[in-house]
Amino acid sequence: MVGKKLVVSEVEVLLYYIRQKQVYVPDSFDMRATCGSCHLNTFFCAQYKEFKNLISAGEKWEDSRVLQFLQGGLRHGIRCHDVDTIYMPINQPNLHWYLAVVNLKDWSIHIIDSLFTARKKQERIDLVQPMAEMLPHALQDVGFFESRPELVEYKQRTFQIVYEKKYPQQDGSDCGMFMIKFIEFLMTKDLQIRDCVQAKMDRFRYNSCVQLFTHGCRKRAKIYQSDDE
Repeated sequence: MVGKKLVVSEVEVLLYYIRQKQVYVPDSFDMRATCGSCHLNTFFCAQYKEFKNLISAGEKWEDSRVLQFLQGGLRHGIRCHDVDTIYMPINQPNLHWYLAVVNLKDWSIHIIDSLFTARKKQERIDLVQPMAEMLPHALQDVGFFESRPELVEYKQRTFQIVYEKKYPQQDGSDCGMFMIKFIEFLMTKDLQIRDCVQAKMDRFRYNSCVQLFTHGCRKRAKIYQSDDE
């Protein structure tokens, strides 16, 4: 993980660790937020064509893996019914990582990109478009609108996608670590996103390695009580 681009398996471990910390130190976190898996947007993109065909034919689309996530199926995940924000990692395979922030209260998806570029803007949006269209159907399937009647007006609406410009930028190959730290900083109450900068990325990488090692040692010593990983 140190000194190279993050791969999917490494990002998944770091996302899990963020969710785990949210359980252990809830007072430090926004408990109306959760983070997803790298695989979720892959599921949306892979099934987008089939989804369009089914909806056009008046038929139903669903994916058990997406429904499981929305119902809190990830380890230490929170049900969509109980959150206002979902942080979704987005991966352009072998190219780039960026973040999609799903805001359920105003029905928008904000793209936060550590390598903002007008030339790539539409490409980034296009990769999130399947989720923007398919997620409302999945939310309906898990009874989201029954538990959140104040949002029922959005039941048939595609999420609005907003490509943000105001977030810190990288000048290297740290897009994966930037995305992870964006999630952590936005979910944690006492961290400021302006401190997530290129000059600190090497330290963030080393700290992540140390924290994961320490976490493993604490689990072996049974200081933490949780499922095996």
